[in-house]
Order: sequence, then C-alpha cells, then structure tokens
Amino acid sequence: AQQFDKYVLTLAAGALALSITFINQIAPKPIPYSLWVLLLAWSLFSLSILSTLSSQLTSQRACRRQIEVLEHAFKGQGVGENSYVWWTIFLNRASIGLFVSGTFALIIFTGVNMLSNKGEENMADSEKTTQKPVEKTDKGFVPPATPGFVPPKTPIKPPSKEQGGE
Repeated sequence: AQQFDKYVLTLAAGALALSITFINQIAPKPIPYSLWVLLLAWSLFSLSILSTLSSQLTSQRACRRQIEVLEHAFKGQGVGENSYVWWTIFLNRASIGLFVSGTFALIIFTGVNMLSNKGEENMADSEKTTQKPVEKTDKGFVPPATPGFVPPKTPIKPPSKEQGGE
C-alpha cells in the first residue's frame, strides 16, 4: 500500500510538473475554450497529490488506532471501530481516480490543440508553397521568382570569343 501511494504521488506530481513546464511545446497557441480542460487537468492532478498525502496520514492514524483496538480486545474490553481504515481506502481510491481523470483531461487538451495547430500549420505550409501564376509579357513568359533568390544588380555580359563564346 505504501508503494502504491508513492507511485501515484510520483506520477501525479510528475504529470503536473511536466504539463506546466512544457505547455508551450504542447500547445503554443491553445484554443481559448480548451484552457478550462487544462485547468481541470491541473486541478485533478493537484487533488490527487493532496488525496495521496492525506491517505498517508490516515494510514498512520489507522495503524495507531488498530493497536488500540487490539489492546482493548486482548484485555477483554470489547472491540472498537477503526474508521481510519475506511478513510485510507477512500483516499487511495480517490487519488488514483483523480490521477486517471487528470490524465484523460490532459490528453483531451493536447489532442484538441495539436489537431487545431496541425491544421493551421498545414494551411500556412500550403500558403507558402503556392506559386504565383506565370506572367505574359510582349517578350514571352516570365517565370515566377524563386523564393530567396536575389537577381544580380549588374547585367551579365555574354562570354567573349576568347572565353569560348561565339
């Protein structure tokens, strides 16, 4: 049970830290209506962490209370109730449920924004690659300019006869 608490605590804290750290890489331009899903994911991860920490406290208290219950039973004073066991189980289940829910919320946020940003990138790429139509002049057709090509400022002289020209 103690290992379970450590795993959930590590996973929830790691997911929260990584999603906060890499939010610009996950969604550089998040869709405004999707931000509530991100806040929900962060809230669920935070509640999972709090639930796990609380379950560790109730687990310690449950152990102390169980010792008292067994001492009373050994002395023949009757068997008492240990409600801390119930709280520990509840908090453990809540922590895993909150972690899984936070993970799904983060996946939904990431998916929505990746699909949206992918569409924007595709549109930007298609706008970059569209070429201008070929222009017609009285001397013939002028090919479209090559992106990034700067024509020379001085006219190029044809090669002389000495250089192999006509």
